[in-house]
Amino acid sequence: MDTLRQWHEFLNPTEIFDKFQQLLYSIRSLPEEDQLCRYVHGKLFFKDHVVKQLNNLIEQHGEGYWKNELFKTLPVSTDLEPLWQKMGLI
Repeated sequence: MDTLRQWHEFLNPTEIFDKFQQLLYSIRSLPEEDQLCRYVHGKLFFKDHVVKQLNNLIEQHGEGYWKNELFKTLPVSTDLEPLWQKMGLI
């Protein structure tokens, strides 16, 4: 028990939590676009939220399926055109 108490004093969880709350408050005060661009991990957001909503609204599929479906609608980057031409894709 002494070891836990020593770690508690050393880490000072109250201070850590207060700093976290301050950072969270400052992030939440930013416009939503900035919050998503700077503080939300895109891969986790897609997996945890986008896939879940697509499955709720459309039909049940895994993350890979939804990525493929969404990427099909994106324009091909122009810097890849020479590669696509060599492969006979365009």
